Amino acid sequence: MWRIGAMGTREFGLLGTTDGRVELPHDEVDGAHTELTVAAAQARAALGDSARLGTYLGTVRDSSPDQRPRLWSAWTAQVPASLARSGLVWVPAQEAQARLEAPQAELVKRFHAAPPMTARVVLLRHAEAESPSGGLDEARRLNAVGRARATQLGAVIAALAPDHLRRSPARRCEETLEPAARSLGLESVEDDRLGERGEPSKIADELAAIAAARESVVVCSHAPLISGLLEAFSMGQPGLLPRPARLDAGGAWVIEFGDDAEPKRAQAMYYLPPPPVVV
Repeated sequence: MWRIGAMGTREFGLLGTTDGRVELPHDEVDGAHTELTVAAAQARAALGDSARLGTYLGTVRDSSPDQRPRLWSAWTAQVPASLARSGLVWVPAQEAQARLEAPQAELVKRFHAAPPMTARVVLLRHAEAESPSGGLDEARRLNAVGRARATQLGAVIAALAPDHLRRSPARRCEETLEPAARSLGLESVEDDRLGERGEPSKIADELAAIAAARESVVVCSHAPLISGLLEAFSMGQPGLLPRPARLDAGGAWVIEFGDDAEPKRAQAMYYLPPPPVVV
């Protein structure tokens, strides 16, 4: 959790523990949620309902008090200083890093290694659909697993707080975004260019222009186009796109942008696996 303090200083919010230590707000992830949705809930609880997730800080490992291995996945969250709720002690970033134990100190260190995110482009593959049956491919609907997945994706997409929802004309993309559109009060806009045969380079330019205007967009499309867009956004930046680049049904690639002289230049990419479902 961070905010802009006096004189533009970045400050981190720390919680005290019963044994006198301090830590960043966090919670465990159960089988019905994802790391992202838990992080968003923690941000709202600590900072208020206007809090929005920002830069992804990645994953670090340590051991629980009983020596079980565990993973920490973290995002920053920001609100204006005047809106941050009580319960957190706000200290300058360097002091926060010094007071935190590993691996949380490493997360603060990572934050300083990259500029804050200003916008994100989310490339979402549609959820599981019915098998082809000889009819129009675009008319295929989600199957039972896909519908349950779309419901869970509604919470994931809402946690990313996009400004725009865009999709392929395929019915399975429309149905994948329906829960998110209802939750956010946004229209999912159909775009013929987002079908399987779309031209990645042209579409990447348009999405980068949206990000340059400091607005975020979720695009629901198909594996061939998403793969091409990932290559377009990572071109000339070896190591930016993790390999192999997974792309499961209901999975999404998040591309983060910051203030950069090259509008199309992404600063980070990470993959969100499909959220768990119970059918």
